Amino acid sequence: MILRRPYAFLIKHFRLIHFIILGLMSYIFYKSIGIASFYSARAGREKFGDYEALANQYVNGPVILAFLALLAIVGILIYLLKYKNKPLKYYIITISSYAFIFAFFLFTKSYISDMNTNDLDIN
Repeated sequence: MILRRPYAFLIKHFRLIHFIILGLMSYIFYKSIGIASFYSARAGREKFGDYEALANQYVNGPVILAFLALLAIVGILIYLLKYKNKPLKYYIITISSYAFIFAFFLFTKSYISDMNTNDLDIN
């Protein structure tokens, strides 16, 4: 059914698909709050013990899977909507912004894990 008539599947399960997207976005937002609080504490000169564990706490497997699932679902929606010549501006903005946020999360993970070797005591 999905492979023969994917646009009909999209119309039939429109709310469910968008609730899944909303859930993934909410989980990513929740994890980004943790990263923001880490940077806020870091700016306040707090010392942390194991930065590698912190990097794995903020950017772990479920977060990466959530990003990949979100990007895949929205990418499929863009393809289907483009195929049917429907408006897709919202989905293009969504996929580009979450691709940028995903790159930021990966940068954050490498930055936090590199703090173990590059952390200097300025005092």
